[in-house]
Amino acid sequence: MSNQPSQEYLLQLREQLKAEVTQELRESFMEEFNVRIEKEFKKRWEGLRLSQQPPTIVEDEQPPPPIKKVSTKGSCSAVDLSGDDFGSTSQCELYVECNSLTQFVALGKCYEGVTMLHNVSLPSNFMKVTAEKVLYG
Repeated sequence: MSNQPSQEYLLQLREQLKAEVTQELRESFMEEFNVRIEKEFKKRWEGLRLSQQPPTIVEDEQPPPPIKKVSTKGSCSAVDLSGDDFGSTSQCELYVECNSLTQFVALGKCYEGVTMLHNVSLPSNFMKVTAEKVLYG
């Protein structure tokens, strides 16, 4: 019997080494890619933050009174908005958290004390909000 490794064994070893090197290169590339993306995101975020003016706070504005829609053809029933309570409003800011960074993305209104939305009860840890100006989409 010969001490030289068989051709089949060498091919298996070659494929195994190729797979390991490919995996290491892939991991290295992804790590470098993530670092570059994070740096670019931070750079753009700082540029956005420096270019925007601080938001103005609008004191409680009253929403318009609800409008009841009535069918003129008799084929639809009137919309009942009595279940929607609008509560008081105040200006709010929407922040999105991504990869341990918090980004300010929109201005809106927060409806405090609202318990119903489209005739459906809101869970206790939910709140009705509307986005009025998207700063970073």
